[in-house]
Amino acid sequence: MANTAETAKTQLKAAVTAAIEALTAKGDLPAGELRDFNIEVPADRKNGDFSANVAMVNAKVFRMPPAKAAAMIVEAMDLDGTYYDRAEVAGPGFMNFYLNDRYYADILLDIGAEGDAYGRSDYGNGTKVNVEFVSANPTGPIHMGNARGGALGDCLAAVLEWAGYDVSREFYINDAGNQIDKFALSLDVRYRQHSRCPRTPTTAKISSNWPRRSSPKRESSTETRPKRSAAKPWSATRCRRTSPACRPPWTSTASTTTPGSMRAPSMRAVRSWRPSTN
Repeated sequence: MANTAETAKTQLKAAVTAAIEALTAKGDLPAGELRDFNIEVPADRKNGDFSANVAMVNAKVFRMPPAKAAAMIVEAMDLDGTYYDRAEVAGPGFMNFYLNDRYYADILLDIGAEGDAYGRSDYGNGTKVNVEFVSANPTGPIHMGNARGGALGDCLAAVLEWAGYDVSREFYINDAGNQIDKFALSLDVRYRQHSRCPRTPTTAKISSNWPRRSSPKRESSTETRPKRSAAKPWSATRCRRTSPACRPPWTSTASTTTPGSMRAPSMRAVRSWRPSTN
């Protein structure tokens, strides 16, 4: 697969290296081991299509200001037969390069030759990546972030696939685990408190200590704790599905057609409901 962009970077690095070697041979630049330099795409296209920092990272080797060394290198460069039209010096010593029309013509030829596969690469080298997205939390409300996560997650997975990764997509359904167990148990405890249902062995242990209150510190070892009240906030009789005591307090027996059936409460009913004091 042709990669015109990589070819352009290779040509640029070769032209810069050749210009430095020519200046060193003439004695215009001191001989020395060059440090590796970067070829990057500037954030502002006004600063060229590619930029090199060779004069700045090798200022100690050249023993002169980076701007002066960059000007000498640009003047000595031969861009004939490359994808570059011209080169300029900017700032403290950056070298900016501008592409010619031949580069863009070859890009169009690459697109026509590769078709739908244009832009793919083997950068990921088949590395397995699992992308988890959407995954709404069942213990909280659904919001716009969940919808946005679906689009962003799928786009990210597609980009990774085109970069050569082995991608699997996962929608994690968070309906199990310690968090969900506690959430379900808290609903059960709260429901039984309001509906006057008897406690189960599990809910009895939790509801008896909920909400938790810190006991006052005893002044002496001879002080005894007060006895707990024997009154229970729920009926001690057996709870049945058809019993009105087991229905949520906001439901009405007149509105149900099946014994024990329940319907979702209206906001008016929930706001107006108060626990019985009997």
